[in-house]
Amino acid sequence: MTAERPILIRNARLLTMADGSDETSGDVLIADGMIQAVGGRIDHPDAEIIDAAGGILMPGFVDTHRHVWQTQ
Repeated sequence: MTAERPILIRNARLLTMADGSDETSGDVLIADGMIQAVGGRIDHPDAEIIDAAGGILMPGFVDTHRHVWQTQ
């Protein structure tokens, strides 16, 4: 079984609940199904890169408001 490539989401507007954090722009690295890093500029040579410029990313939040007809 082959491990999935890490995913690196770049240039997102980050909204976190970390103490002292303000809204900022940065990157999120996801590997092995978990958030591994959140920060200003993250590099990972093997990661699939997603450019999220202009988007909002809230790492760790879960959207619990769903209707059955909205899921695929």
